[in-house]
Amino acid sequence: MIYVAEFGQLPIEFCAKCARNALRCIFFFELSALSFELFRFIRVRNRRVNDIKTKALSLKDIKDLLRAELIVGEDKLDIPVKAGTASDLMSDMLTGQNSNVVLLTGLCNVQVIRTSVIAGVAAVVLVRGKQPTEEIITQAREHGLPLLSTSFTMFTSCGRLFNKGLMGVEEKVSTLHHSR
Repeated sequence: MIYVAEFGQLPIEFCAKCARNALRCIFFFELSALSFELFRFIRVRNRRVNDIKTKALSLKDIKDLLRAELIVGEDKLDIPVKAGTASDLMSDMLTGQNSNVVLLTGLCNVQVIRTSVIAGVAAVVLVRGKQPTEEIITQAREHGLPLLSTSFTMFTSCGRLFNKGLMGVEEKVSTLHHSR
């Protein structure tokens, strides 16, 4: 069973157990900043998390949604991005189907670019206002990898993209190979 909580216009989906915990948390902390008129809790029958309507976004859409600064990749704003992933652990990037996805990360070193190139990532977004060094910019430019920076946190950035229909990377490489 899947539940949907809406805070304003941002829907957040929970499994039944998480939904109970979310309600306990809200009532326990008596969130004064949250108007309960904006909070609606809806039970959705027979709905799976994978049934969420998703769509590809262009890099320009992502730039605009995250109010991001485009550092490298001015000529690639029209490329479609099929999914998103977020990680500060670059070894995780090599375990998923990450080709044609946008990577959101707080890690700001040249290893991010190297790993993204190997994984086939479509673009990298540095979160929390991180600014890349000249070496990172040079590497991104040499590999034709778009590089952006946003002041939003990783959590907020992921939520904004998901809310507009960009799905996450849900399967690991090993899972994909076993299912064939």
